[in-house]
Amino acid sequence: MQKIEQSYNNIQGFILAVLSINSLLYFVPIFGLAGQSGFKSIVSGVFVFFSLCIFLKYSTRKTLPIDINFGNTLNFILFLLVSVVCLEIIQNRMVPFFVSRMIWPFFLIIFSPRQLLARAFHYFRVIFALILIPSIVLYPLVVFLGDFSVGTVLPLHEGKVASGYYYSNYLFSYVIHEVRVLPMNFYRMTALFDEPGIIGTFSAFLLICSKFRKDWVNVTIVIGAVFSWSLAFYVLIVFYAFLRWPKLIPILIVFSVLIFNFYSDNALFRTTIVDRLQYGDSGFVGDNRTTSAFDVVFEHFYKSKEAWLGSKYSVYEYGYYVSSWKNLIWDYGIIGTALLLLFYLSSLMKFCRKEFLSYGFVVFVSTFFLSVYQRPYIFDISYFFVFACGLSFYVDSYSVKGKLKATTFRLGQS
Repeated sequence: MQKIEQSYNNIQGFILAVLSINSLLYFVPIFGLAGQSGFKSIVSGVFVFFSLCIFLKYSTRKTLPIDINFGNTLNFILFLLVSVVCLEIIQNRMVPFFVSRMIWPFFLIIFSPRQLLARAFHYFRVIFALILIPSIVLYPLVVFLGDFSVGTVLPLHEGKVASGYYYSNYLFSYVIHEVRVLPMNFYRMTALFDEPGIIGTFSAFLLICSKFRKDWVNVTIVIGAVFSWSLAFYVLIVFYAFLRWPKLIPILIVFSVLIFNFYSDNALFRTTIVDRLQYGDSGFVGDNRTTSAFDVVFEHFYKSKEAWLGSKYSVYEYGYYVSSWKNLIWDYGIIGTALLLLFYLSSLMKFCRKEFLSYGFVVFVSTFFLSVYQRPYIFDISYFFVFACGLSFYVDSYSVKGKLKATTFRLGQS
C-alpha cells in the first residue's frame, strides 16, 4: 500500500509542479509567446485531465487520496467564495466552476496531504532550475559576443510596448530590453518569464523553503537570481535573514556596508541596486512598481464606493502597467482582498501543530506576505503553490541522504 501511495504522490506532485510552472511561463522555447500560441491553455487542459484520471483511478482503492478535515474544507469554501467575489462580481469574467481549469489545482493543493505537496515542491524546484540553465549558459555569450538573436518579440501588454520594451529571441531563452540601459552588454535575465522579478522573487522562496540546502538546484537558482539583477531577491533574502537569525544582524550590516562601498563605483551594481535604494521625496527611487499617474487615479478610486468591491475592469485593461499591492484593491476591492488574505491564512491550518509552528515557519510566512507589496498576483496558482507546497517542503523533514521521507497518508490524516 505504501508503494501505491508513494507512486500517487510522485505522479500528482509532478503534475502540480508542471501546472504551477506553466502559469508562470511567458515564452515557449523556439515558438515565442506562450499566450499567443495557446500553449499554456493546452498544457493546462491536458495535465488537469490526466490528474483527474489518476485521482479517479486511485479513488477506487480503499484509501481515498485526499485529506478531508474541517480545516481543509473551510479553506476550500473560502476559495470558492473568493473566486465568486473576485472573478464574477468584480470582474464579470467568471466561468462555470465545472469547466474551470483553475479549480482542480487549487482543490488538489488544499485537500492533498503535506507529503504530496512537499514532493510537488521538489519537482517545481528542479523544473525551475532546468529552465534557468540555458539562460545562464547564454548570459556570458551575450555579454562578451553581443547580440546574435534570431529575432525580436514584442510584449503582449500594450503598456510595455509603449514604454519601449521588447525581447530578443535566443530560441531557448529570451532577453528583455528595458528603458534602463545597463553598462556594456549586461542585461537582466528573464529566461522564459516576462520579467526578471519573477526569477528573483521565486528564487528567494525556493531557497528559503529548501533551507538553503547545498545542491545543484539551489546553486543554479542562486546564479540565475544574481543574473536577473532583481532587487526583490536581495530584499526578500536579507529580510528573511534579519528575522531568522537576529544574531547575524551586525555581521550582515557590516558585510552590506563593505559591499556597497567596494562596488559603489561599479556602473552595473550602481544602476541595478544602489540607485534603486536611494530615498527621495516620494519614497524609494527604485520603487518602480507603480506610476505617478496611476497613484493619482488610485487615490480617487480608494475614496469612492467602488473600492469596496473593486473595479469592473482590471488595472491592465485601463492601460496602466503597474504591479503593487494597489492592484489587489483595484481589481478585487477591499472585501475581495480581505477574503483572499483570509483564504491564505486559513490554509495555514494544515500546519497548526506545535512541531510545525517554529520561528522559521513564521518568518517565511512574513517574507511571503512582504513580497505581495511588489508582486500582488496571489490569486494565481503558482503563488498559492509556492506558499502551501513550500511550507510543506519546509516543515517536512528530510532523510540523511537528502531525499524526502516516504510517508503514508490516510483519510482524515493531515
